[in-house]
Amino acid sequence: MRGSWLVLLVACGCDSAGDDDGTTSVVDDLVPTDDTGTTDTDVPLPDLAANALLALHDDMSTLVLASWDQLVETDASWLSWEIDGETFTSPVVARVVGPGTEVVLGIPTETPIDVVLHGTMGDTELTWPLGTITTGSLPGDLPAPLIGTMDPLLHRPERWLLASVDVGPSPFFGPCYTLVLDDLGRIVWYRKTSGSRLTWQTQVSRRGGYVLIDQSTVYTFGGTPELTRLTLDLAQQEDIVIPSWGLTYDELDDGSILYDEAESGWEFHLTKLDPDGTQTRLWSCWPWMEPFTSAFWGCAPNTVHWDPLRNTVLWSMFTISSVVELSLDGAMLAEWGGYPEGWTFDPPQSAFELQHYPGFSDDGTLVVSTHSLDMTEQWAREYEVDDANMVLHEVWSAQTPYWAEYAGQAQKLPSGNVLWQIGTTGAVVEITPDGATVWEIGWSGHLVGNMTPVADLYALTTGW
Repeated sequence: MRGSWLVLLVACGCDSAGDDDGTTSVVDDLVPTDDTGTTDTDVPLPDLAANALLALHDDMSTLVLASWDQLVETDASWLSWEIDGETFTSPVVARVVGPGTEVVLGIPTETPIDVVLHGTMGDTELTWPLGTITTGSLPGDLPAPLIGTMDPLLHRPERWLLASVDVGPSPFFGPCYTLVLDDLGRIVWYRKTSGSRLTWQTQVSRRGGYVLIDQSTVYTFGGTPELTRLTLDLAQQEDIVIPSWGLTYDELDDGSILYDEAESGWEFHLTKLDPDGTQTRLWSCWPWMEPFTSAFWGCAPNTVHWDPLRNTVLWSMFTISSVVELSLDGAMLAEWGGYPEGWTFDPPQSAFELQHYPGFSDDGTLVVSTHSLDMTEQWAREYEVDDANMVLHEVWSAQTPYWAEYAGQAQKLPSGNVLWQIGTTGAVVEITPDGATVWEIGWSGHLVGNMTPVADLYALTTGW
């Protein structure tokens, strides 16, 4: 359910002849004609709406809630507003006479907008101003990011990013926020994770319609580990308790959740949680790991990532600088890293070191954020996967002056650019294939989590 509404503006419908101040709800260039084509100026257009209300959601000062009384049935209807001189619209829907509601998404903080209702009846379009409202400020413990380079001609085409940031004094201990940023790095949507639970791997559902927000407790040893399904309009929310959850997860197309089940500091299992609550262990790390080392947390992953094209899972073990590729039936298909019987790297100095969130690109290459072998440099690397010779051939790499002790994600975008979250340093950069930075923001010293480009915010309000 949406939160209660704080009414900030009331705009009532007026008759089509105009108010005392001369304003009118009629679009001036739309005048009805009779069958002969002659203009009938005595037939006014009907009022589209009345009793408009605009309000800010109780839990989010950037989420605008609009309501009105729809006075005529329309074939298509939508809201429009402007930000920085550009017009944005809500989804087009047919509306019947009666109460109408919609959310306005994507508005930065402390920004005034004029919201207009549109409706079509056949070839005629009607408009009705719902009023003006100004969004509020960010919560006091949520800082806005510092803004660096912004090159709209070269950065990704998607206008928004789903993201997260740990705003606490020590990374991984919270408090954490899930965010949506616009292409200028402004926060337009936010949600605080309750308690000191860790949120660092938010993602768009593979089924569409909503986002997934992780809330793990492995570092805080308190609270309930949950994965939350949530629509951006806050109309739907489902909290899923994940038993013995470690740090990471992914979602399959059917809504099942893959995650690292932490039975102890040594025994970690790739486990599937079905929508009906059934748990199935697909693979156990310790039987494979034990002959090589008895290191505490040697099996602990920072990544469980399912690739739908290969239908395999990447399990990344940062403490031993190794990644394994697994089938969904638990077979080990490859091991990349420093352990015996693993693949080799070409060149050798491109090997992983404390790697984070490896993933396959649309081209089938492997992309990862990692350190140099001497732990003095931060790199994003892309590899050709040579299955026949069991070699990872480096085909591209880029270094950054930022240094993050932990965490990070490098992902290759369809444009060829790489979006790179540099973990505990708090920096986010987008770089071109030649290494030029074309987009940059940061929360200095705060952990930034995984990010997902989003083209349409309203696509994440349809739910499940």
